[in-house]
Amino acid sequence: MRLPVPAAFPTLLRLLAALALFIFSVAGEAAADCGEHKDAEGGAEVMRVALMIDDGPSANTLRLLKVLADAGVKANFDLVGRNCEADPELVLAIRDAGHDILNHSYAHGVPANMSTEALSEDVAKGRQALKDITGEFPRFYWPPYIAIDPRHAVILDECALTMPITSTLVGASDYDMSVSAEQIRDLSISKAQDGSLILFHETRDETVDMMPAIIEGLKARGAVFLTYSEMHAYLKAKQGK
Repeated sequence: MRLPVPAAFPTLLRLLAALALFIFSVAGEAAADCGEHKDAEGGAEVMRVALMIDDGPSANTLRLLKVLADAGVKANFDLVGRNCEADPELVLAIRDAGHDILNHSYAHGVPANMSTEALSEDVAKGRQALKDITGEFPRFYWPPYIAIDPRHAVILDECALTMPITSTLVGASDYDMSVSAEQIRDLSISKAQDGSLILFHETRDETVDMMPAIIEGLKARGAVFLTYSEMHAYLKAKQGK
């Protein structure tokens, strides 16, 4: 015996079908959000890194800029004030390419060996040199030798500068001339983790020679390349968790 079908039953079916489609749609978007930090091909976790390029501008700057442009990645140039004054066009080339610029002091002295007055002047002159060339004051101060001095806190506050978070710094040891080009490449790639600041020196020819392979190797590990401004926000957010 067939049971009577209520007149509203077809309408109810349509409503249930629409609700099901909505639920599947929301679930799909949620899955996409959960996977937004996955590699599109292999599902590998994304590794956020920031390339920190010390001691420029230099004779290698334009060559390095081309490598970065060809690879489609952004980097961060920690520039020495007196070098900027010697070649302001290179500073503008870095800025125009969309890379972050950090104040790396004026003369790259060892902070511990400087009087408070000299250290304050060195920070301020490096900041002003960048303002004179780019029209903007830098936001961050990258200390020479990553030597953070207790006096920096007051000095940076007076100059409206922020000290980067260096706890995730990894180095390729390219300042050491006994470290080979291949070691620079391998150390850069193997040490990197999510949130790493990877330190290089653009004055080392072998570093620039190896940069295409370094970027390729990092990309193979799922790296995405952040400006330091982006990385600072990311690291601060992680610290707040």
